[in-house]
Amino acid sequence: MAVATFAQQVQPGSVPVRNWAVPGRSDRTANVQGSATADGAAGLVFVSITPCRVMDTRAEGGSGKTGAFGPPSLVANQPRVVPIPSSNCGVPASVAYSLNFVSITPVGVPVGYLSAWPDDEPWPGTVVLNALQGGIVDNAAVVVAGSDGGIQVVANENCDLVIDMNGYYVQANTIQGAIGPTGPTGAQAPTGPKGSTGVTGATGATGATSPTGATGPTGPAGPTGPNGSTGATGATGAASTVAGPTGPAGHTGTTGPTGATGATSATGATGPTGPAGPIGSTGPTGATSATGATGPTGSAGTTGVTGPIGMTGATGTTGATSATGATGPTGSTGPTGSNGATGATSTVAGPTGPMGATGPTGTGATGATGPQGPAGSGLVFLSSFGMGGSGPDAASLATTNGAAANAAVMPLSGHLSTAIVVQMIGGAPSFASARPGVIQTLPAPVTFTKMYGNLSIENTTPLFLTNTLVTLTAQLYKWDQVHDTATAMTGATCVFQDGNNPGIGRFTFLDTLFGNVGNCSATGFSAPFNAGDSAFMLLTATATSQGPGSNTTVSPIVIGASIGLSQ
Repeated sequence: MAVATFAQQVQPGSVPVRNWAVPGRSDRTANVQGSATADGAAGLVFVSITPCRVMDTRAEGGSGKTGAFGPPSLVANQPRVVPIPSSNCGVPASVAYSLNFVSITPVGVPVGYLSAWPDDEPWPGTVVLNALQGGIVDNAAVVVAGSDGGIQVVANENCDLVIDMNGYYVQANTIQGAIGPTGPTGAQAPTGPKGSTGVTGATGATGATSPTGATGPTGPAGPTGPNGSTGATGATGAASTVAGPTGPAGHTGTTGPTGATGATSATGATGPTGPAGPIGSTGPTGATSATGATGPTGSAGTTGVTGPIGMTGATGTTGATSATGATGPTGSTGPTGSNGATGATSTVAGPTGPMGATGPTGTGATGATGPQGPAGSGLVFLSSFGMGGSGPDAASLATTNGAAANAAVMPLSGHLSTAIVVQMIGGAPSFASARPGVIQTLPAPVTFTKMYGNLSIENTTPLFLTNTLVTLTAQLYKWDQVHDTATAMTGATCVFQDGNNPGIGRFTFLDTLFGNVGNCSATGFSAPFNAGDSAFMLLTATATSQGPGSNTTVSPIVIGASIGLSQ
C-alpha cells in the first residue's frame, strides 16, 4: 500500500467530518503499479468504518479533543505520537489506516510539508501533505502503523492538525468469525488384525548368589574296629646298643560303618576376620648328619602298637564308558509348569488396520481474529498532476524534429493544481518563471533506488500519426543552487510502456494518440542526496520515424502523470 496519496484540496473555514475514497491500486492519482509498496499489500483486507475524528489540536473552534488527541498545536519539527487504538474511534491496533489529514494555518502562512509514519521507526522522509499557500488544506493517505498500532506526525512549521479516519487494514487471515461447534465424531473403524508376536527377548542376567549357610556340627565318630591277632613272640636277641628297625605295621583293622550324618545346624554369624600376624623369617636349614652303620638284625621284638593308617593311594584311571542302553519307555507327561516371564516387547509394529470412514465436516462459523501481522514499508515521495481530465492541471508536451521541445516539471512530492511546462534549450530545461514551489529541498539525507510511474493520454480529440514512435520518459535531476544548473541522476530514468499495446514494448503509436495509458519502472540505480539538496523531475516526449509518411514534429501530447520514488 502507498504511505501517502496526493489529491489534496483547499477547504473553507469549517472542518466537518466527511467520507472520502480510500487511496489504493484503483486510485489513478496514486496508481503506482508494480511498486514495492503495492506488492507489500498482498494478503491485507480493508475494514471500513463510519468516518470518525481521531485528532483535533485546535484550542478554539475545535472538536473538544484532549490528551494525545487534542491541543496544543503542532510545534515545527517536533514529532508527536498519535496512539490511534486508544482514540474514541474504537478500532484495533492495525497494519495501516485510511486517514484524511487537514493542515490549518492563516492564509499566506505556508506549511512546507506534513509527514506521518509508524511510531516505532525513525522518520523515513515520507510526505503526506503540502500547504504552500497556507490556509485549510487536506489530503487523504494510507499510513502504515507501528507494532502497537500507533503513528507519529511532524510538520516543518507551527500549525493545527485535524485527522479523520474511515477504515483500517488487517491481514486477511485475521478476519474470522467465532469458532463453530465441533462436528460429530466419525464412525469407529473396525480393529485391525492382531500383529504377529514379537521375538522373544534376551535372557535376563543371573541374579546374585545367596550367601552360604553356616556349617552344621560334626557327627559322632563311628566305633573302632577289632584289633588284629597278636603274633608269636620271637627269641630275645642279644642286647644291641643300636635300636633295631621298626617292625612292619600290623594289618589295618576293618573300618567300622560310618555313623549317620547329624542334622545341619544353622550357620552361625561369621565373626570378624582378625588382623594377619606378621610372617616370621625362615630359620637356616640344619646340616644333615652322617648316616650311621647298619647294626645286625636283632631278634624279633614284641609286636608294636598299630601304626597310623597310611595315606589313601591315588585314584585309578576311569574305566571305559559302557555302551548306552536302550531307551526306556516314555514316562507319563508331568504337570504343566508355571508360566515363564513375559518376553520383551517387540519393536516391530503389527500391520495397521484399515482406516475408518471420515466423519462429516463441521459447519461452525469462522474462528476469532488472530494477532496483527507486521507492518509493510511505504513510498518515500509521490508526485502527480492532471490524471483523469484535460483541465489546467494536464500538461501539453511537444516534439520538434524528434527532439523534446518542452518538458513537464514535477516536484518530488505533492499534486500540482496547474501543470508547469518549460522550454527545452540545448537539451536542458529553462526555469525562467517555474522554479518556486517545484524545485524542492530535501529535509533529510536519502538515496533513491527505485522509480515508478503511470500516465494517461488526455487529448480531447485523437492525434493521428503514421509510422511514428512516440517515447515518454521521466528523469530525476539534482539542482545546483550555486551555479543554477541541473544534473540528470544516472540510472534514475523511467521509460513508459504502452498499456494499450503491451506486445509492442515501449510507448509506441503507429496510428492514433488518444486515450492511451502507460506505466514505467526503474530499479537498481543509486541516486544519493544530502539534507538540503534540491531536486525535481522532468517528463519529456521524443518521436522517431518508423516508415513512410511519419511526422516527428508532434503537438500537442496532453498527459496526466504520477511518479513515485523510493529507497
